[in-house]
Amino acid sequence: MLRAGQDAAGKADAFGGPLGDGFRDGPGDGLGDARGGGAAAAAAQPQMQPDLPALRRPAACPVEDWLAFLGHRWNALILWHLRGAGPLRHGELAGCLPGIAPKVLSVRLDGLERRGLVERTQLQTFPRGVAYGISDSGLELLQVLDQIDLWSKRHAPQPAWPGWPPAAGQASGRPG
Repeated sequence: MLRAGQDAAGKADAFGGPLGDGFRDGPGDGLGDARGGGAAAAAAQPQMQPDLPALRRPAACPVEDWLAFLGHRWNALILWHLRGAGPLRHGELAGCLPGIAPKVLSVRLDGLERRGLVERTQLQTFPRGVAYGISDSGLELLQVLDQIDLWSKRHAPQPAWPGWPPAAGQASGRPG
């Protein structure tokens, strides 16, 4: 008798049926030469290649993880301001981000620091303080975000109504 999530051979389905999580990645994943021809080819190719599409849970996908993290409000803006201004104290950074609560800024900075995108430096001043600066990984990530910015400008959606929203000083041409 088959259990839910199994095929006729009793193997688990791709979504993690009863016999395992169903996520195979790497040697023996059934992709054969699709990833570049095996160990000999992998040794000859020093740079990383993107993964082929595979069934996996969003939590198991590093791209989904990073997109979710960067999708949190303020994370990308904090990186952007740190690149432009250099190391900043908490209050200075809060001044660059109108509307952010001090606790939210602290939580976002902590998350950015844990991921290695921001460096926290103890200042040798009185009163004591810390400054936050962008790390090399953060600068590398900002290069990717800059490319996404350029791409988004080239592929911006067209407005549903031509001429909407109206330019400043023009009468509304919106259908009524």
